[in-house]
Amino acid sequence: MLKNKQIRIALAVLGACLILAAVIAVLPSLSSLPAPELQEDSHQTISGLRVNSSQPGVLEVTWDAPADPPLEYRLTWARVGENSPARSDGPGNAYPAIPSQQITGLDQGVRYKVRVRARYEDFESDWSDPIEIAVASSSVAPPESTDAPTGPPQNLKAAVTHNTVSLTWEAPQSNGRVSGYLILRRDLDAAPENRFQILEEDTGSSATSFVDSTVLPGSRYAYRVRALNGSDSESEFADVEVSTLAMSAASSGGPTPKP
Repeated sequence: MLKNKQIRIALAVLGACLILAAVIAVLPSLSSLPAPELQEDSHQTISGLRVNSSQPGVLEVTWDAPADPPLEYRLTWARVGENSPARSDGPGNAYPAIPSQQITGLDQGVRYKVRVRARYEDFESDWSDPIEIAVASSSVAPPESTDAPTGPPQNLKAAVTHNTVSLTWEAPQSNGRVSGYLILRRDLDAAPENRFQILEEDTGSSATSFVDSTVLPGSRYAYRVRALNGSDSESEFADVEVSTLAMSAASSGGPTPKP
C-alpha cells in the first residue's frame, strides 16, 4: 500500500512539472503578442468653441465636431452674471444638428456667455468652457442740426474788375448748420429799390466765395448773401455795394487819344 501511494505522489509531481514546463515554454510567445488597444471615451468635451458678433444683436457661434458624431448639440446663452438656462427653459437654448448656430434678437451692447455640449442617445458630454462676448450694436449718427443760422454771414467783401465782382465772406457766428448760400444782386442804376435778381438760389455748398462775371464796366451793384440750412430756414442778409471799373478807351478798342 505504501508503495502504491508513493507512486501516485510521484506521478502527481511529474504532472505538475510537465504543466509548469509547458507554461514556461508558452510565455515568450505570449509576450510578443500586440497589446489590446484602449477604447477612448468618445463623449469628450466639445472643443474649439468660437463666438463672433459682426451684426447688431446677433452672435455667430461655431465649434469643432467630435470624432464620434452626436445626435445633436445643446447650445445655451445668457447674460453675464445670470444663470444659464435649464433644459425646460425655452429662451436661451438651441439644439442644432450641425456645429454652428446663429443667435438673434439679443440686446445690443450687452455681454453674453455661451457654452455647448454634445448629446448622444444615452449620454451627454461635459459642457465646453463658456465664452463671454459683447453683442455688436448699431452706430447711430446723431441727427444733423436743423437750427437756422441766426446771424448774417460775416465780413462780406467784394473785389472788382471792369467785368467781374468777386465776393468773399465768413459763415454766420451761430451753431446752425449751413448747407449753402442764397446770393442776390441789384443794379443800382437801373433796378427799382429792393428789386433784386437771384444769382444763386442755393449754392449747395458751405463754400464762402462767389464770382459774378455778368456785370458791366462802370456800373454800381448791391449784393446780398444769406445762409441756408436745407430745411427752409435762413439767416439774416449780409449786404455790400460795389462799383465796377470803367473800361479804358484802349482796352475797349476805341481811338487812342492824341498827345
